[in-house]
Amino acid sequence: VADISNLDTATGSFEYLPYSNTTLNVYQTSPDPVANGTSINSPLDTGAIYFLNLQVPVTGNHAIIIDCENGANIFRNNQIAANPYPIGIPNTFEITGNSALSTTQPNLYQQYYYFFYNMNLELNNCAGSRTEVTANPSSPAPVITINNNILTSTPALSYQWYLNGVPLPGETQRTDSAILSGNYTVAATDSLGCTQISNPVKYGGGTGAGAIQLKVSPNPTPDGRFRLQFVTTTPNDVYLTLTNSLGQRLYESSYMGFSGIFDKQIDVSYLSGDVYFLKVFVGGSSYLQKIVIR
Repeated sequence: VADISNLDTATGSFEYLPYSNTTLNVYQTSPDPVANGTSINSPLDTGAIYFLNLQVPVTGNHAIIIDCENGANIFRNNQIAANPYPIGIPNTFEITGNSALSTTQPNLYQQYYYFFYNMNLELNNCAGSRTEVTANPSSPAPVITINNNILTSTPALSYQWYLNGVPLPGETQRTDSAILSGNYTVAATDSLGCTQISNPVKYGGGTGAGAIQLKVSPNPTPDGRFRLQFVTTTPNDVYLTLTNSLGQRLYESSYMGFSGIFDKQIDVSYLSGDVYFLKVFVGGSSYLQKIVIR
């Protein structure tokens, strides 16, 4: 490990001030050794891992110099398509380049990666005592306001709305419509990937039908398509049936072990205009909603 000075990019010559060094006795790993400089990568060559024990005593930009003796040759990756540098832990230890220099190709070094894989770092001294630090979010927590039943968050990169702590499927815009009663929050993520939870806003305007806050919209429906919403806080088997005034079953579906916010589009556009009855069975309870198709 050294600091390099007086580097000649034309000839590759340089001077250096060493900090630490180590000597390794290496052994052959290629089953069919080739001449030095030959471009070959045998799939049978397993390579070897050596403990370098190199000390880096001061911070700054340094160089790792390797000097091969007695015919030893070190593997390197050639003709890399994308610049691999820097490699390492940002602001701690990074390899930022190599000595493949050219006066006509300033980025030649980006086509090569030398020697160093599976690197491990260890503190040279004993670890100090733990110190409590306070994390400062990159942006303030989101704040939501409500106007009638329209919820609006302060600006962020992305959003996910929740009702009583349960995520609302597909509700990922800055605004959301409160339909069911409960506490609404939003998880807002900023440009740095920091996600924070907003203040809760309570909405009580959507009482719905019974304890599950059953909601059908629009009702009447002009084309037999409507949005069905309700909430159940414990897992239950859910059954849906739609009958006409004669009690004939015209639509049914089931959802086993459902809990949370039910929010689905129901399509019965094949039915003619009339009055129908939607029954929702949740566990041992049932709820009835009259639906008009115009």
